[in-house]
Amino acid sequence: MNPLMLRKIIALQYQWHEARFQPERVSISGSDPIPVVEPKICTVQDIYKCLHQGEFGMGHLIEDIDQARTWFEREFEEAIPGEEEPLGEIISIDGQTLRINFRPYKARVGKDSVVREKLFQICVESARSSQGSPEHFFTLLETFLQLNQSHTIQIKGIIYAFPFKVLEGFLEGIQQAWRDTGQVPVYHHSEVYRIHNRPAYRVVKRKFLAELLPSLMG
Repeated sequence: MNPLMLRKIIALQYQWHEARFQPERVSISGSDPIPVVEPKICTVQDIYKCLHQGEFGMGHLIEDIDQARTWFEREFEEAIPGEEEPLGEIISIDGQTLRINFRPYKARVGKDSVVREKLFQICVESARSSQGSPEHFFTLLETFLQLNQSHTIQIKGIIYAFPFKVLEGFLEGIQQAWRDTGQVPVYHHSEVYRIHNRPAYRVVKRKFLAELLPSLMG
């Protein structure tokens, strides 16, 4: 376990998907000398989804290749090129699993059909190679709970933290689902996250990017 890397992953999620929607000035309340803000857009569900994808990938989306291609091509075509979000977001503590965002990707490479097809193949290979460990994942979640409680995740002088009971209750529900079904739950992004961030991405493994799209790694 690498708590420093996990803290960085979560902090960047808040930076990209929460902080830019917050007002520039935040009033101080309570005993903390630094403002503490509860994330409202990048919710517990969205951080959970990020960590789940980093651990297990998106294999559930590649069970039907034809359907996966249809979804990929539709989302890719609908994405408007833009640079307001990062091209790649590291979401695993080993740094080997990333989200590739369609909008900055299209801004960089355009609508080249060959490059688009390579990205789809990277998605397929990445999904097929993903495994993950429930035990390791639950350790990640427990470390997230500790980082949240210790108020160590800061963006531009503001601490982002969920109320302890909110996060604890959510994670207890995940563990109960695991005990009841033997499956780690898979969630969609929250509605508020979808409205503000309009997610359009795929989860990939760095090694396949390096093999099939080396120019993207430069």
